[in-house]
Amino acid sequence: MKGKSMILAAALAAAGTLPAGAETWLYGLTTTSMEEGNGRIVRVDVETLSSDMQNPTQFEEIATVEYANDFMAGTSVNGLYYCYYNTYDASSGVSMQHFGTLDFKTGDFSTIAEANHVDSGDVTDMMDMTYDPVGGGLLGLDRQYVPSQDKFVSTIQNISMARGKLQEIFLFDRKYVAICSDGEGGYYLATLDKDADEVYRPEFYKADGRFNVTRILTDASSLAGESSFAHSMTIDDNRLYLVTGSVVTRLDLTTHNAENFYLEKGLYGVTFVPGGTVGVCAPTLDDGGNSEPVYYDMQGRRLSEPRHGEPCIRVTGSKAEKLMN
Repeated sequence: MKGKSMILAAALAAAGTLPAGAETWLYGLTTTSMEEGNGRIVRVDVETLSSDMQNPTQFEEIATVEYANDFMAGTSVNGLYYCYYNTYDASSGVSMQHFGTLDFKTGDFSTIAEANHVDSGDVTDMMDMTYDPVGGGLLGLDRQYVPSQDKFVSTIQNISMARGKLQEIFLFDRKYVAICSDGEGGYYLATLDKDADEVYRPEFYKADGRFNVTRILTDASSLAGESSFAHSMTIDDNRLYLVTGSVVTRLDLTTHNAENFYLEKGLYGVTFVPGGTVGVCAPTLDDGGNSEPVYYDMQGRRLSEPRHGEPCIRVTGSKAEKLMN
């Protein structure tokens, strides 16, 4: 099974260079089924998301990934898509875990770590991943079962971007299904629990840099998520997008209003990336003595100039500083 993950690169090459995306595009990796064993790289324009459950938004398919039956987690950093997924070869019965990077612009894929499920010292079953442009680190949200308490909890894993190695740095006493950075050193988290009517209701939380969590007040009584093993959350233009199976719950962080949108059925484990080929990027420091300042917003996207009343990062040569205009 070694080298099977490189099929991704071949599939992308056959499909041609990935299209350049606008900031309204969300890219993702989806699965079909264990039996069929294929995954898909897709994209969808957030402005076309359908609120009609009977007429869901259709994906635009970019490439097929053979043997990939379970895309678990991913995030975008400097135009690269760091992702974790499983592959299963029905002919050999071998299941593998993979952690690597996909270049959305060129379609090149590089494996950072891969391991058999029996011996997964490099990778683990992650629910979601995020990148903090302030701290400069890649974090994974993992779920663990505690037999003595008959419940699931969540852990935060510090992920080596060079080797895929994991180090647990924090333990939550409950299960969260998705995480994303707020761009300022804090995070947003989401849960998906059943209510008294056996309906999965999404809840949103804000966490500081030490993972102290407070609930974001929203009325979720009209919202219903979809239970699936893999979830994901991303942020774009002050709006959170929580993806649970074929349901997208969007939360406006200014008004705290939330609404549901629907994707085509039969697609699970979706992990979206905002901003097309840009995504979230860390400011690149110029050590060549360039004194011309460059500005980035708190999601790491380059700005032509600072925006009044909004925090930003100013990079001058090798010096980076946070500003509030």
